[in-house]
Amino acid sequence: MGNGIVPLIEIAPFLHGGTKDKARVAVQVDKACREIGLLVISGHDVPSALIADMHAMSDEYCALPHWEKMHH
Repeated sequence: MGNGIVPLIEIAPFLHGGTKDKARVAVQVDKACREIGLLVISGHDVPSALIADMHAMSDEYCALPHWEKMHH
């Protein structure tokens, strides 16, 4: 992970696995946060419709003028 590339972390083992699985994923998340500050999570079971809604909301916010964003 130390190469500056945003890591893709499979979180399903944390959600559905045993203690060792949870610890392994936790170490990956910790390392990504400490070394890069960003991560991408897969295996989260978040419905695709919710993800699409969040992207739409983000696009709407980003399209606002700077002064409007400062009021939020």
